[in-house]
Amino acid sequence: MCSYIIAKSCDVFEAATDCLGKNLSDGVKGATLNAIGSSMPELLTTVFFLILATQENLGRDFAASIGGNSGSAIFNSIIIPMLVIWVVLAMGVTGVKVSKKVILRDGLFLIGAEIMILVLLSSSYITHWHGWIFTGFYFIYLAYMLLSSIC
Repeated sequence: MCSYIIAKSCDVFEAATDCLGKNLSDGVKGATLNAIGSSMPELLTTVFFLILATQENLGRDFAASIGGNSGSAIFNSIIIPMLVIWVVLAMGVTGVKVSKKVILRDGLFLIGAEIMILVLLSSSYITHWHGWIFTGFYFIYLAYMLLSSIC
């Protein structure tokens, strides 16, 4: 039942992103609107655990929300690229054109985010400011993507 609901929700979300991103290039639309949609389950899992958290199970719920996000990050960075490579090889595609500008832009933002996570998580505690810093960094990336597609 949940899979059916998720599938129908994805159809609606895809139509909405096509409408919202009709004036954006595929790269910009994928890195903004589709990225938000693909991260929605992790966000909602975290919100669910933190809203239902009570004082006696706060640590467990916080750990569950961090675990959900960590597991998703591992899945997104290892399993999805592996499956894409397998499908591309199975279909016999021999070459894919990728802009050097896109690789440089996304690579630099990724390295910046990884440096931020190493610095921020090296402390012995996590505060809401850590989340705001990452959110701000994402908004900088989003603004750069949108402004570079307009200009």
